[in-house]
Parts: sequence; C-alpha cells; structure tokens
Amino acid sequence: MLAWPGLVAVSAAAAFYCWQLPGAGIGLEISNAAADQVRITWRRDSAPALLARSGALDIYDGANFRRLILTGDQLRDGSLTYRRQAQYVRVRLRVDTGSHWARLHAISASAAFRAAEPPPEEAAVSPISLAAIPPAAGNTEPAASRETAAGSANRVIAERRAAVIPQALPSGSADDAPLMPLAPSVAIPRPVIAPPALAMASPGATPPRLPVYTGPRSGRMIWTGSMGRRGVVEIEGAHASIGSLSGGLPGVPVGLRISPAEFSSQGLIVDTADVSYNERREIASAANGWNATIYRWEPARARELVVLEAPNPSNNFKRLVVRNDARSCRVMVVEWSVR
Repeated sequence: MLAWPGLVAVSAAAAFYCWQLPGAGIGLEISNAAADQVRITWRRDSAPALLARSGALDIYDGANFRRLILTGDQLRDGSLTYRRQAQYVRVRLRVDTGSHWARLHAISASAAFRAAEPPPEEAAVSPISLAAIPPAAGNTEPAASRETAAGSANRVIAERRAAVIPQALPSGSADDAPLMPLAPSVAIPRPVIAPPALAMASPGATPPRLPVYTGPRSGRMIWTGSMGRRGVVEIEGAHASIGSLSGGLPGVPVGLRISPAEFSSQGLIVDTADVSYNERREIASAANGWNATIYRWEPARARELVVLEAPNPSNNFKRLVVRNDARSCRVMVVEWSVR
C-alpha cells in the first residue's frame, strides 16, 4: 500500500517532465539515404518516444502530402526510410503520450531536406577534324631544303661582294678613281616558316566506345531456402550458395533493396523499411514468381538482413553476400535498379 503514493509521484513527475519538454527534445532529423530516398530519424531514447502511445508523421513531399500513423513501438524504433518524389521534403512528427498533462503541451518537431539540384547537361560538342595545311603553290621543296638554299644564296652574295669591292680605295683624286662595277642583283628567296605539325585525322576513323548496357533497367531476385541466425547466403550472378534463386544480377552498378519475406494465404508478404511501400500490392506476374505480393512496413524486421558484400568493380558487379541477423529467414526479395 505504501508503494502506491511513490508510483503516483513518479508518474506525475514523468508526465510533468514530458509536458515541459520542448519539441526539439525529440531530435527529429531528415537526411539523404540514397539517390531518391531520405531517412527520417528521431531520438528513440527521448521521453516522448519512451512514453509514446501513438504518433503522426506528416510528410510534405513537394506538392504531395502524406500522413503516417505510428504506434508506440514504431516510435521507439527511432527511424524510417521514405522514397521522395520532389527535391524538397518537410516532415513534422507529433507524439501522443496518453497523458493529460502532456496533451496540454503539444509535443512535436519539424525538419526539412532539400536535395542538390542535378548538374545541367552539357551540350554535345562535335569533334573537329584537323587536316594538314598544303604547301604554297609552286613550292614543293621541304622546309629544311628551302632553308639550306637560302643560306647558300646568302654566302654566294657575300663572296661576290668581297671579290669586287677592294678593301682600300687607290690613291689620287676622286676623278681618277676607276669605276667599280655594281654587284649583280641576286634574288634572295625569303625563308618559309614551316607550319606546326597538326594531328592527322582519318575521315573514316571513329574513337573506340565502351560497351553500353542495353538490358533491363530494373529487376528482382527471389531467394528461397533456410537461413538460420547469423546464416550467410552468397549470390554469384544467377546462382546462390544455398537454397534456390530466381533472377540474377545484371553485372553493372545497381542500387539494391533487400527485404525478408514469407509466404501466406494472401501471397508473398514482403517486410520493407521504405514507408512509401507500405500496403503496396502487386498482382501475380513473372516478376514476382507468379505470387500476389503485399508490402508491409516493418523497418526493424527489414534491417535484420545485412549486406556483407555488395556488387562492386572488384567482383564485376556480379556478387552479393547477405547475412541474416533474425532467428530465421526462408524468403528474401532483392530488387535492383541500374544506376
């Protein structure tokens, strides 16, 4: 009986603390997670999250609005992933602790994210073919030969001038001085400067091109088998180390979404950490192994699959290694999209 007053006092103190706590105490943040995904996080150890009974997350995605109702367990999980449609995303989280005092003081927080603008596409520049400049008409000798000829002509002129012009004039009057013959007129060719060497381009030559991927832009692999806790499955192309695999990796850089799944009477139930996929339904088709598919937002369950090795240049983008941290996993869905 004596414990009840103390318990009431503790509850009142916790409610009063939650009432006094500003919205910033939730620590709401939004950050980039992938090319078109954002991660929304908050303090899972904060008083509003620990005492939460429910909450509401308002997502303003450009001109689109979406409200997601969260349970107390989901608020204590502390994060979720959202696939954005616009460059600017703003979120607001409101928490209801179920306390009379806490409801008098709205416990909420807001955060915003703006993606970087894509770089402008550069205009295609057509290649310029360079051709050699032909020599002047009537002058077909190489530049070196023309320079040699010019030097020889200059030497001939100097020798002739030395032969006909004496070093000293003869003594006597200027009238008695013999007339000196004029030096013969010799045409001195102007040295021609050779044009700089230009890169020769063959009219029909084309630069080598790297192989271009022409396959599908997205796809899905469905693995079935038995993988216990800390179990590992290795996927090489279209083959798995354990269990069976439908589909395969394309062998080019890809983005991945890996989700645990299970079969039920309704079809294939896929647990996803992307809130935008919550309650998404797909009819049976070849892409899902002819199983009607339902997506279920279970971020904690989805994070129990851990990627140990992703497709990368060292494995020719053909290898994927996944570890299971849950008690067991019998179905795994791997969705890929070409970057």
